Amino acid sequence: MSEFSYMVRDTVFGRLPGIPADIFPEADLPSSSLVWEMSYVEAKDRASMELMFHAANEYLTDVGATHTIAFTRLSFKGILDRLGYPTEQCGPAVQYSGKPYCALFTELGLARQNSEEMLSTPSDRLSKGA
Repeated sequence: MSEFSYMVRDTVFGRLPGIPADIFPEADLPSSSLVWEMSYVEAKDRASMELMFHAANEYLTDVGATHTIAFTRLSFKGILDRLGYPTEQCGPAVQYSGKPYCALFTELGLARQNSEEMLSTPSDRLSKGA
């Protein structure tokens, strides 16, 4: 089996110039098919971003993922937490393109679609006949 890599991992090993290597503790770098990277996420507005995160959550949980890892703007932690995705900042915030960025580790699964409705996992929807 060949070794795979991803942006956060490459950064930690000094392979991506311009991003400090200490964005994520090397000992904690995930190397599992349960963790997918979702760096460089952009959307035209907040509503589009929420839809994108919910669609990504649904797809990733359908294929068995449980978490995402990302190098993204620090403000995304609060956005993801408010949407119902528990998110942990994994290292220090660093300046990148003039804005604070950091590595985030996010739990997938249940997430708030809006203030009245929750998205469930695909298996829950199937068992309810949805």
